[in-house]
Amino acid sequence: MFVSDPPIMFDLKRIGEKVQFNSFKYDSMDGFIKAGEECYIILPAVHKNTSGGLGEVIIKANVLPLSYEFP
Repeated sequence: MFVSDPPIMFDLKRIGEKVQFNSFKYDSMDGFIKAGEECYIILPAVHKNTSGGLGEVIIKANVLPLSYEFP
């Protein structure tokens, strides 16, 4: 007997998209981001693939704030 997990999907087009931070949808990659602060999606969310398209979120998208300074 085999366990059949649904395939997973993520949307590469969302990388670099500017969004407003919401802790229910996004995880900060570095430091703290205030709710509503603008940030960029660095790693898109991972979803279960269902017959209707993107399903349940398995891993939230990772973001960095617009004000982030790379060393």
